[in-house]
Amino acid sequence: MISEFLIRKSYYRPGPRQTRFLGQAATKQHHTLTQIHNPLPQLGFRLAAVEEAMPPEAVQAEQPDEMRRPMMLLVKAVKD
Repeated sequence: MISEFLIRKSYYRPGPRQTRFLGQAATKQHHTLTQIHNPLPQLGFRLAAVEEAMPPEAVQAEQPDEMRRPMMLLVKAVKD
């Protein structure tokens, strides 16, 4: 599934993406790391933390493709 997602959906094209998440149809909003990070200092925020969420061990065993990329990117920004 991940290779289909990356091949058919350009990483550099932001916007909504239709997918399945936790067994349900879902619309995700895709943004590049540049689009997330670069506006922060311009808006008076500083990057406090970044974490690439890792699936639980049960999901890793059942869906090994989920280990090819982070499930989501978590960003913490603090207003200066």
